[in-house]
This record gives sequence, structure tokens and C-alpha cells, in this order.
Amino acid sequence: MKIVYVARKFLEGFAYQDNELADMHARLGHEVTVITSQSDDSSLYFDMSLIKKSKAVSSKKKSADFRIIRLPLKHKVNFRFWEFKNLISTLEEIEPDLIFFHGSPMFCLLDLAKYKKKHPGITLVMDCHNDYNNAGHGIVSRVLMHKIIYRSIIYKTRNEVDLYYYLAPNIRIFMKDMYRIPDRKLKFLPRGGILENMDFANEVKIRREIREQLHIGTDDVVVISGGKLDSKKMSHHLCEAINDLNKPNVHLILFGTVDKNYEEQLQKAVNGNPKIHLIGWIASENVYNYFFASDIACFPGGHSVMWEQAICCGLPLIVKDWYKGMYYLNVKRNVLLLEDSDVRYIKPALSSLIDHPELRVEMSLNARNEGQKFFSYRRIAESILADTRLKIKNQ
Repeated sequence: MKIVYVARKFLEGFAYQDNELADMHARLGHEVTVITSQSDDSSLYFDMSLIKKSKAVSSKKKSADFRIIRLPLKHKVNFRFWEFKNLISTLEEIEPDLIFFHGSPMFCLLDLAKYKKKHPGITLVMDCHNDYNNAGHGIVSRVLMHKIIYRSIIYKTRNEVDLYYYLAPNIRIFMKDMYRIPDRKLKFLPRGGILENMDFANEVKIRREIREQLHIGTDDVVVISGGKLDSKKMSHHLCEAINDLNKPNVHLILFGTVDKNYEEQLQKAVNGNPKIHLIGWIASENVYNYFFASDIACFPGGHSVMWEQAICCGLPLIVKDWYKGMYYLNVKRNVLLLEDSDVRYIKPALSSLIDHPELRVEMSLNARNEGQKFFSYRRIAESILADTRLKIKNQ
């Protein structure tokens, strides 16, 4: 099958959903192409210099087992308004069987729908990452952007889009409220982890070596957290909770680049504790190794794909229950959900796992035996193919 992913940004070497799904579909033997921006400095959330830019109109290169095509943008008014030049002609050249569009229902979707009208036998799906936490905050964004502009795009392309995937229950609520998508076209598609990238065969050795590097004892309890460290991640509250617990056998590994506006607040929360290890940014392929070296994953702030990755590595997980919608992570008693990100909620959750190793072991086994299967990107990627085959069968 020829599969095309269309995404405004595609950061090579990162473990975002669009990277992992393209990787997994290629591993499953399909011909995968990612179409993304050639040069886009309009993002508010990413250092776009991380993208390897090209002066060519359409820079094509192989990345692992799939091709990346970087197209120029038609305009660069704002990161919310984007369309690719030459998108339809590029699709005509590839002749895909499945097109997966990542992100909000932006103007690019109109071109994809136009292509689908010309080629009705293909499957066109899209996902959405928006929820009330990361979008629709102000009246201009909520009413003008989502309820008028984006909703109109959804309406105009409704007959061509076969399925709309939501990545979490709170995203489904946002999609129904803002875009009026019918239930029959909505389907849950969680983020996850690539189990094949996790070196389970050498897990014990990796755990020992990382602990030795950080001077952490074999029997010490290690809590881990990380990502892009800014005020939204609430890492300072986690550090304060660790310090308040003041347990001599407990360490915290905190990885990721610290936002310069957050550094002072974080360092104040660390308070010079040598058992809080700020190890900086680590490559996505090494995150799994640090999960192996840990006993508990705790993310008190905004959602990260690392939540599902931690489950895949067999870690008990502590996270904030955003909009009472994070229950999907708790496949079988492997997650503790926090009512809030405040220290007074983090401390008892940590204590329950630190002081009761039998509970920690039980949650870890549940994560490995049940959570790992559910959040495996192989299973997730195969479910997309099953949806595609079902659509073709019903034509």
C-alpha cells in the first residue's frame, strides 16, 4: 500500500506521532511518503531551525525507510494558515492509496479533498491534536478560528474525509464542540511507543549502567520526568514534592531542555538537592533507556507522548487528569491520576508507590502485560490499515 502523511512540520529524529506512525507503516512493508514544509519559521512552539531546510522547490530524500518531500508554502501569514504549493501535483505523482492528514483542519485539507474527489477510491483520514488546554482560549481563536473558519473547512470536506481520529477523549469533546463532526466518523487513535526500539533484552544492563553513571544505588527508588521543561510541565512542583518527602533512597531524573524563562523557578525548586538529576536533553532513542533505569514516571503538567512511552516501558505512571479524560491511559490499574498538579496532590501519589513496593510491582506488571499491547505503535498502525481496508470493502 502507498501511504502519504501530510503534516505542516516534521522534525526528524523526534518521537512525535507522525514520525512514529510513518516509521511503523514502513516497517510493516508499505511505501511511505511524508509531505511537509520546506521552510517554515512561523511556529510558535518549535525551533524550526531543527528542520533541515533546502533551497530546492521540492527537496526529496530518504529518511530510514520512508521518503520525505518538503514543499514550499503558498503563504507565511501565520502558522495557523498554511497550504503547500504543488501538493496536488505531488500526490498525482505518488498515487497514494491512503492519505493521513495530521493536525487541525487547515486550508491544506481543501486540496486533499479536491484530490480525493478526483480519486474516490483512495482513503483520506485526519487526526486532531486540539483540546481546550492548547487551543480556543480566547474568543477570537474559539469563535473565529475554530467555530467559523475550521468548522467551515470540515463542512466543505466532510464527504471526502473518511474518518477523523482523536488522540484522547478530551480532544473528541473539542472536535464535536468546535467542528460538529458526527459520532460515526470519529474514532480513538492513541499515541504510543515503538516496542521494537526498546532494548528489553538488555534492560537490566542498561538500568545498572545509567544508575552507576548518576551514582544511584541499585535499591534506590527513581522517579523520572522530562520533555520540554517550561512552566506548563509543572516540573518545579514535582521537585518540591521530592524535597518535601525528603526520603534518602529516592532520586528524581529530570531530562529535557529548560526554557530560559523557567530556569530560575526550576532551580529554586531543586534547591541544590543532589538527588535531583537535571541531565539535559537526551535523544528520543535514549529516553527508553532512562525509563528502564527508573521505577516511577511522573508528569504533573501538560500531556506528552512520553506518557504512553513510559507505559510501554513498564513504568507505573502518575499524571494529572486533564478534563477528567486521562482514564484511557489506565488500561489495567497502571496509572494514578492526579486531581491537580499542586504539590499537595503529587506528594501522596508518590508516597503510595515509594512506600509500597508491592503496589509498584503490580502496576509495572499491568503496564507491561496490558498497557504495552494497547499503546504499541505496531497495533495502532495496523488499526489504521484495518480501517482503510474496511472502507475499501464497503465502497
